Amino acid sequence: MAKSFLYPDICIRDPNDSVRIVEVKPEALQLTSDNCRKANFLRSHFSDFGISYTTVGEAYCGSKIELANLEMLYNRGGRQNLENELLQELATRILRIDGPITMSEAASRLEKAGVAHFYLESALFHRYLKCNFQLPISATTLVERGS
Repeated sequence: MAKSFLYPDICIRDPNDSVRIVEVKPEALQLTSDNCRKANFLRSHFSDFGISYTTVGEAYCGSKIELANLEMLYNRGGRQNLENELLQELATRILRIDGPITMSEAASRLEKAGVAHFYLESALFHRYLKCNFQLPISATTLVERGS
């Protein structure tokens, strides 16, 4: 068998230091015998090291922009393992959002309240706040309370 390399599409290390590798495949190719064989081999191989491995279809992941937004939010605050009540408090009382405000305004309100910026990204990642994930998130992105 020829030597090959794996370049995972997504590698996640959570706050407990567990690692998950996710491969994204087109739905039509996900269940081919070759890809199933490879996935079973990799699942078995990685489990020996305490790493989980899975494949998902492209439709599961959303667009490249959505994935980039989620990756940025996860890296900047989503991985913090914050309490749900704290994020709910942030979304309602600290930010005092009555309607859409820009990310810049939300960050300014947090700074005035003495709250670290990563709480904003965490609240977006965990959907206590919402925005349009179809566009790249920037200072002018409008955010509002989540549902």
